[in-house]
Amino acid sequence: MIVPIYEAKKEGKLQDFVKTSSNPFDQGKSIQDLGNKVKKTPFKKRIQILKDRIEHENDEDIKKSQEKGI
Repeated sequence: MIVPIYEAKKEGKLQDFVKTSSNPFDQGKSIQDLGNKVKKTPFKKRIQILKDRIEHENDEDIKKSQEKGI
């Protein structure tokens, strides 16, 4: 039997295979890092240690002289 296309039954419709959510916090508690962080070089690590040491200094005159590099 030949049937015109406009009278034929349709088999199904496409559906999403991924569930969408309006709230991003509903998906779970897992945290993933981006993996694109820049590694600190030994020089930058040393500079950060010196900056931390200056930051924890109590005397303002010593702190200012250390910031200038004297």
